[in-house]
Amino acid sequence: MGENGVLPEVIERCLNHKEPSKLIRTYQRQERLAERRAAWNVLGDVLDKIVNGVPRKVVPIAAAA
Repeated sequence: MGENGVLPEVIERCLNHKEPSKLIRTYQRQERLAERRAAWNVLGDVLDKIVNGVPRKVVPIAAAA
């Protein structure tokens, strides 16, 4: 993910790693869901290209309100 532009802190959240700093763990509690979703999509695109030789074409579906 990092080689494809995903920020290290987003990668760590995707991997569910514990933040080493107790201060940051206490006060920085955002989930960063949109960024994590985008990171997983980046990884999926890379894996599809490796496996199939072409990037995938996925149409996102809007969540129900």
